[in-house]
Amino acid sequence: MIGGAVFGDKKQVKVTPREEGSGFFHDWSHKTLVPVVMKATAGLLTALVHQHLGSVVKGFALVLGLLFSALLQLGLEGKELTIDQTFGTALVLLSCWLHITNPC
Repeated sequence: MIGGAVFGDKKQVKVTPREEGSGFFHDWSHKTLVPVVMKATAGLLTALVHQHLGSVVKGFALVLGLLFSALLQLGLEGKELTIDQTFGTALVLLSCWLHITNPC
């Protein structure tokens, strides 16, 4: 017994040759790369903000992204914001205003 496993029964694993075009990227197209590249770019930009500007600027960028998403939801989809979203947006705008008008 090695590491809690018994190797008495040896089973043979049948390996079949890989079919042509059955790899990991087989069903990918150029449209598949769009979300992958966008996520990778967003990750790199987030890392650059952390490295050069710090967490406060990242917080503001996150807040602006949430506000932009809410406006897009309202404009493109025609869905009104929920009470929670409206209250949260108001709190975020208030906190941003307080931060800008009262520098440390």
